[in-house]
Amino acid sequence: VWTDTDTDEWLLTVKNGIVKSCSRSGGKDGWQLYSISRWTAQDGRKLKKHLESLGITINSKITILSQNGGNLICLIKDGRLALDKNTAVKIFVY
Repeated sequence: VWTDTDTDEWLLTVKNGIVKSCSRSGGKDGWQLYSISRWTAQDGRKLKKHLESLGITINSKITILSQNGGNLICLIKDGRLALDKNTAVKIFVY
């Protein structure tokens, strides 16, 4: 939901179709984020295991090497990971 007033909820700012920032502390003039989670604890453990198998762990350093049309090539530890635009926009780093 677009908001031009102050909010203390998650806020996403976008410029020319590209996500510029995602703030957990809110702000104004951006897209306020809402979600409904139907994940079970088991789903969370499976996702954590999958991300760890890709080298994505808590406090991992992720460097964006290139971007083309929203698709990303990232460096994670010693490996490269390609993310399509639809996947990349679902990842929040804070």
